[in-house]
Amino acid sequence: MKKLLSTISLLFIIISFSVAQETIDMAMMQKIKDEGKNNSQITMIALRRQPLPRPGPTPA
Repeated sequence: MKKLLSTISLLFIIISFSVAQETIDMAMMQKIKDEGKNNSQITMIALRRQPLPRPGPTPA
């Protein structure tokens, strides 16, 4: 019974992977990459989140 169940599960997995094929729109992927490289503001956000250096105690 376990062997039958595992065989059916394996068959289901193989069928689901073969049916779930999508076409990849390479032009859209390139647009997304360009947007991330050219218009990303993550560097400015990260710089604003860093603490500013504070003056330490003066040496005696």
